[in-house]
Amino acid sequence: MLARAHRLPGMILAFATLALVSVASFFDYYPVQLQAKPVPPPLVLQNPPSTYCIGLYRSSRSALAYTDFETLPSNWTNLGGVWSLTTGYKGNGLQGADDNGGLGGESQYYYNSDLRTYTSLWVSVKTRLLSGTGWYGITLLNSGLYQLYGVEIYSTGRLDIWWFNYYLCYYLGICWILLNTTTITNYNPSNWYVIVVQYIVTTTSVNIYAWLYNLDGNQVAVLSAQITTFYMMFTPAYIGVVVDDAVAVFDDFIISRSDPRSIVFQNIVPGYSVSIIDNLGNLVSSGTATSPTLSLSVVSDIVVGTGVDGSIRIAYSDGATCLVYTASDSILGGDVYNVIARTLSYSIGLNQTSTTVSATISSSKANTTGLIFLSAKNTDTKPYYARLVLDVSSSSLTSLSCNITLYTGTAYSTPITISNGNIVYVSTSFITVGAGAVVNASFTGYFQGAGYSATLNMLLEYCSLTGEQGVCVYYPIQLTLSS
Repeated sequence: MLARAHRLPGMILAFATLALVSVASFFDYYPVQLQAKPVPPPLVLQNPPSTYCIGLYRSSRSALAYTDFETLPSNWTNLGGVWSLTTGYKGNGLQGADDNGGLGGESQYYYNSDLRTYTSLWVSVKTRLLSGTGWYGITLLNSGLYQLYGVEIYSTGRLDIWWFNYYLCYYLGICWILLNTTTITNYNPSNWYVIVVQYIVTTTSVNIYAWLYNLDGNQVAVLSAQITTFYMMFTPAYIGVVVDDAVAVFDDFIISRSDPRSIVFQNIVPGYSVSIIDNLGNLVSSGTATSPTLSLSVVSDIVVGTGVDGSIRIAYSDGATCLVYTASDSILGGDVYNVIARTLSYSIGLNQTSTTVSATISSSKANTTGLIFLSAKNTDTKPYYARLVLDVSSSSLTSLSCNITLYTGTAYSTPITISNGNIVYVSTSFITVGAGAVVNASFTGYFQGAGYSATLNMLLEYCSLTGEQGVCVYYPIQLTLSS
């Protein structure tokens, strides 16, 4: 026991010495330098398109008369024939069956207003043969209803220009004279064709020009005639359609002071596109502007749709909506429209992580304004997942109706939706923003009247994983609107 007792202090001393050495080493000083570098945000806001569309209005209409024959038109009358409604190209059409009761043994159905004050007019109709071996097309009658010019398809595949005078035929035997004729390329009697006629009357001649198109808008015949013999010259007074030894159907009839084969759009931003859509939802014509004036062919459907409503859509170069115009009456060949454009006001905040935008928009659903008010690029090498969320408590939405959508080149989100100031959907769905990709925010909407304003405070939320997983970051976005 004594041996063990004498040895104990030595062991304690040894442990104490070891502890002292260990503690002394903890307080040794080594200098350390720390550098902090801010990481740039992976989603960077950038400039949206500066020019947007606030409205579209028709600045000119050349049509004097038009009908789509959905009903038998008022102020029309006939010389012979049996005329009734049938199935047309779109909706109803006019069926004419010859009974030899009209001028020259034909049957005419015409617009009963005297147009002699016009020495130059355009006429067009869409037509299809139903039965018979004979003629069908456009008739130009004089004021006394005893003389005519006819631009008519013959059922074996010709386009003819004819002249007839009742009195010369009756007294002198000078009856039908063929002024010119041409073969119709790939004629099919079952197909619809569009006849377009222009006439110009001078003191020394009557010049008639005729074009024939198929439904693809391809020209399949063209011809003209110049009449200089004095007793064969007259200024057309009544214009209509005709059948001779045939039964045919007619649609899309128009009398116009200018060429009805196209619709012109002025003051459009080069690179923006225009689409004409009928009241049945069919695309009639579209094209992209290369200058401030764009002309779109509507030769396949000159009285667009069934002659009522229809719409015109203007789109940015990436296809997003710039404007949707809804017609209150009709869209016709020969119309001229002007685009009302504005410059977007916006400010991108520090570090390109916030933005404020202000714009004037339409006060009517007839002109639904479209804005690209936000554009952001993913500068990272991995994808992110983004959506827009409306801050309801800080936003004012009185009288506003709109959809707000996020989109990339390949995908669209579901929209934030507001209807007359009432929130239907408070956020978009998430959309994938791939490495190097750009995501845009599109607004389409209008106020219910003039003198309104609204403020939409939103958050652009993006996350490192889908479905609000991983790390999520929020960018404040403010959109201020007025009508």
